[in-house]
Amino acid sequence: MFLHIGENESVLLESVIGIFDLETTTTMQTTKDFITNAEKNGEILINSEVMPKSFILTEEGGIDSLYVSSVNVATLRKRIEQLTKDKFDPSELKSCEIIFSREEK
Repeated sequence: MFLHIGENESVLLESVIGIFDLETTTTMQTTKDFITNAEKNGEILINSEVMPKSFILTEEGGIDSLYVSSVNVATLRKRIEQLTKDKFDPSELKSCEIIFSREEK
């Protein structure tokens, strides 16, 4: 299954390691450093002209990628829930634990 993350881009749902809110996570220096290093290493795959709201970390075939998205975490969560409805037990989606561990306010 594929998760649409905005800007005509989709990622394989099983490759998602985590989905993070840019506003709340970039207050920590370690996250800022992580994103800076990903940018230097060419691992950022989407740079939207629209204000970015989240970033999605994926790993597929041993390759890590960081997607910057204009779609917020709550919307991505709803998309995952819709994709997995009646198909999987959400507890089996270990790669999406982060998105389900914190409710969007």
